[in-house]
Amino acid sequence: MADTLTYSAAESRRLDRERFIACLFAPAEKREALFALIAFNLEIAKIRETVSEVMIGHIRLQWWRETIEGIYAGTVRKHAVAEALAQAIEAAGLPRAAFDRMIDARAADLDEVPPETLAQLETYAG
Repeated sequence: MADTLTYSAAESRRLDRERFIACLFAPAEKREALFALIAFNLEIAKIRETVSEVMIGHIRLQWWRETIEGIYAGTVRKHAVAEALAQAIEAAGLPRAAFDRMIDARAADLDEVPPETLAQLETYAG
């Protein structure tokens, strides 16, 4: 199986093994979309740990905002995760708002300010 894994599947297996294994129980035709979603989450989640300055993190998140915008506009950037994500979005009709919320939550992680209210925590968790 290792020889035939796509980039998204390989990254999922390497960095989020539990979700990777869970995806193996999904119907075969749905797995690549699930791997793309996991890989996207991994891409935006690692930003906080890989940047030395908050502004650089926001710039990287902006790149993903523009990438998501492009996918929904029909212009897909040449990037392994973006291409896989575009296919998943098209195949499943995934709403853009969910991706925007994920990026917003990761932007909040950069600022290191914990939610002050239960409502803010629920929004972040959503």
